[in-house]
Amino acid sequence: SRHAQVAAYCRQRLKNLGVRLFPVIEEIASPTVTAAYVPDTWTWERLDAELRGRGMVVGGNYGRLKGQVFRIGHMGDQANMALIHLGMDTLAQILRKA
Repeated sequence: SRHAQVAAYCRQRLKNLGVRLFPVIEEIASPTVTAAYVPDTWTWERLDAELRGRGMVVGGNYGRLKGQVFRIGHMGDQANMALIHLGMDTLAQILRKA
């Protein structure tokens, strides 16, 4: 249930920030990772650099979604509500720079 709660919070915050989720059908999304599209006003490289500059590391993607989708892990020790709050706050601050 911890993974599901953290995943739900992460996805809701992303939606509130105007970030589109991948896949669109949330019911088939993993409980341990959230994938989202890189916002239109950003490149993956810039978003990744800004996040890393603040100590937040997210995963990029491969294949046809490379540069278009990023992944936020929330499993094991990272399935922590305080940690995901901090991560989403960091992402929100960065996206305001667009």
